[in-house]
Amino acid sequence: MRKELLTKADEAEAAYTKGYALLNQYRFAEAIPFLQQALSDAPLPDFYQALGQAYRELPNLTEAEKVLREGLLKATGSDEHEANLNSQLGMVLLDRGDLDGALTYFHRALTIDEKVHGPDHLNVAEDANNIGMVLLDKGDLAGALQYTQQALTIDEKVYGTEYPDVASFSNNIGEILYFRGDLAESLRYTQRALTIGEKVFGPDHPKVAIFAGNIGQILAAKGYLDGALPYEKRALTIDEKVYGLDHPMVATFTYNIGMILKNKGDLDGALQHIQRALTIDERVYGPDHPNVARDANGMGQVLRAKGDLDGALNYTQRALAINEKLYGLDNQRLGRLPPMLKKSRRAIQQ
Repeated sequence: MRKELLTKADEAEAAYTKGYALLNQYRFAEAIPFLQQALSDAPLPDFYQALGQAYRELPNLTEAEKVLREGLLKATGSDEHEANLNSQLGMVLLDRGDLDGALTYFHRALTIDEKVHGPDHLNVAEDANNIGMVLLDKGDLAGALQYTQQALTIDEKVYGTEYPDVASFSNNIGEILYFRGDLAESLRYTQRALTIGEKVFGPDHPKVAIFAGNIGQILAAKGYLDGALPYEKRALTIDEKVYGLDHPMVATFTYNIGMILKNKGDLDGALQHIQRALTIDERVYGPDHPNVARDANGMGQVLRAKGDLDGALNYTQRALAINEKLYGLDNQRLGRLPPMLKKSRRAIQQ
């Protein structure tokens, strides 16, 4: 029996190592069978976390939530693993548009990590950042800025100014400032994120795509459409290469390009891009997700500009209905500037 158990453990470790390597290469579909095998051989919290992240990135949010909730049941008594799984589950719920659920799990992760690591640790910074991003989506800009600045301060203090999460948190502060209407400071923080990101990740990394895309959004908001378009196209090219043609991040950059084209007067090009984004997001998330609302609202704007008022009304009413359902009638999210991107991920611990 002992020999059989050791064999199982070796097989689980080998499968996990292969799956983890594929996960870090953004080959999520290929990683999943190996991670499933590892979990079948040895139901360890790290394996649940890795498989949950692979499903989330694919994305298959239903399976991701199922795996992570099961992992939390297995992680009882292990503070470190429980914090990581709470954080990952919060990310999945955030992706699904369940802001209150996401906030609950991020706060649980923060409480555990502060107890285990103290107030000035990478995990605490990530938890604070995640809470800040949920508060931003809920329209609490002051609370969002407080938590995200806490995250940036921790990482600059502990790791210096050229650490990967310093780039991510600078980007996220740029996003909050963007929604506060301070576009000059938003651009400064986001350009800092891009400069650090290119150095620490390389020029063709998905996070570099996020930072470049966000600079495009800020420039577009400032009215510099010709300057914005190359940043969005760069972001789209990176993510099509990394994720393939039908991933939500590809949809987001396609949408952004469509809106810039709309504002430049290229309505047919805008409609083509935004329809592509809507098709991807409906397939990935279903009909009632914030990204679908974003795309439907964009379709409404383009159709209105083309003179199709009936079509515009249908799409805009659909977008409003989704957002009212998710965020209530009085949330600042309704009618605000187009969303920028954060996508900050907790690293998996081997």
